[in-house]
Amino acid sequence: MNDAQALKTTPLYEEHVALGAAFTDFGGWNMPVRYTSDLAEHAAVREAAGIFDISHMAEYFFEGSGAAAFLDHALVGVASEINLGRAKYSLIVNEQGGIIDDLIVYRFTDERFLIIANAGNHQAVWAALNERAAGFDVTLDDATSRYALIAVQGPRAVEVLKTLTDAPLGDLKYYSIFEGEM
Repeated sequence: MNDAQALKTTPLYEEHVALGAAFTDFGGWNMPVRYTSDLAEHAAVREAAGIFDISHMAEYFFEGSGAAAFLDHALVGVASEINLGRAKYSLIVNEQGGIIDDLIVYRFTDERFLIIANAGNHQAVWAALNERAAGFDVTLDDATSRYALIAVQGPRAVEVLKTLTDAPLGDLKYYSIFEGEM
């Protein structure tokens, strides 16, 4: 078995191969790193949009009447204050306050949340969350292997996304840390 065969692949791996991607080992995943040139792809994302396969990221769902209280207990920050349909950047830390991982918490309903964590910390985050779940009315579901995850980034990201889906996108906007809301 060669190194590439030992690496994990995302559900979109065969599409990347068919489109001519060059791959690299990224935390044990065989991830596409480029299709043309680094400079051309960088410029495309800065000036228009790029679509990235981030399916290697960990995806955990939390559901139950105690889900919000559980996340308030388990994470840095107050997940129970996240508005429905919104997300918030957060951290999960160890008992000494050291960071286990940074993550994004999404709130779908009063009792249903999603956390996206980094692939390299998948097991450490999952273990910490499970340890902290005792005493809360919450069901934890590691859904990582069941979903593909795509990021659309760049100033024309919303425009591109609208061509890819008929889903209602509501007040979706592009935001640049350099230029503000666009």
